[in-house]
This record gives sequence, C-alpha cells and structure tokens, in this order.
Amino acid sequence: MRTKTLAILATTTYVLATASGCGTVSTGTAPHSASSSPTGASEDTRAQFITRSDAICTKLNQEADYKGEHLRELLAAFHSANDAQEIAESMIPEAIRKFAAFWRSGAAKLQAVPAPKEDATTVAKMEVDRSDIASDLENLASAAKNADPVGTEAAETALKETATSYDSLEQGYGFKVCGAEGS
Repeated sequence: MRTKTLAILATTTYVLATASGCGTVSTGTAPHSASSSPTGASEDTRAQFITRSDAICTKLNQEADYKGEHLRELLAAFHSANDAQEIAESMIPEAIRKFAAFWRSGAAKLQAVPAPKEDATTVAKMEVDRSDIASDLENLASAAKNADPVGTEAAETALKETATSYDSLEQGYGFKVCGAEGS
C-alpha cells in the first residue's frame, strides 16, 4: 500500500508542477482544418488569431489556477487525514481526470477561433498536442488509481514530452499567454 500511496503522491506533485500552461487540449475529434473557418466566420490574420487565443488562454489560466489549488488542497488533506489511503486512491486520481476534461473543454474554445490558412500545419500540430496532453493526464490518473508505478512513470514522461512540444510550438508561433512558461 505504501508504494501505491507514494506513486499517487508523485503523480499529484507532477501534475501540479507541469499541468499549467494554457490548460487546453483538443476535444478528441479530428482537428479542424486551419484553412477553413466556422460557418459565417471570416479568416483571422495571425495577429488576430494570437490575440483571440491568448484572451481565451487568460481566462482558462484563471480556472486552471483554481483547479490546481483544489489538487493542492487534496494533497494537504492527504497529509493530515486519518484515512489518507482513501484520498490518495480515489480523490486525487479523480481530480486529475477532471483536470483532463477541463483541458479538452478549453480546446473546443480555442478550436473555434478561425486560424490563418497559411498556418494550417502548425495549428494542426498544436491541436494534436492538446489532445495528447489530455490523454496523458487521463493515463496518469488511471495509473495512479491502479497503483501502477511503471504506468505512472510512463504517463508522466509522455505528459512532460507533449507539454514541452506544445509550449515550444505555441511560443514559437508568437503567443504571449498560450503555452507561456508559468502561465
């Protein structure tokens, strides 16, 4: 049991340390084509796309901060609870799962922003990374719930690699908020 508890604590600590950023991922559906806009919407320039997306990310970051605080509260409860095992086994993985759902929800908001045609490939890569981040978070929650230290480590590694790729793409594209360190 102690190994299971330590694996979940490591998972929680990792999520708190790395799952900030914009807090958005794809909805899991096929990525939208950056060359086409939603019906009735005109295509944005890169500057408009960045401004609109960063505004969404600012709002999402505020909510992500709240959700991160909830995870920190669970971790504090874990340390002071009589039945810490129950908190570790059920509440923390569920909080991570909810955080993954939050990322997917945020992606839908970003995906609705019309992207410039010339940036279709880059935007599609960002959308794939968003989806992968949510999947990595879900895998992390499952591994923690099942006390699978190998699965936990694999999910943590995948999450770190995907988040690094995503942040790099967004920063390289020119976002000021989305993908920014510490946001």
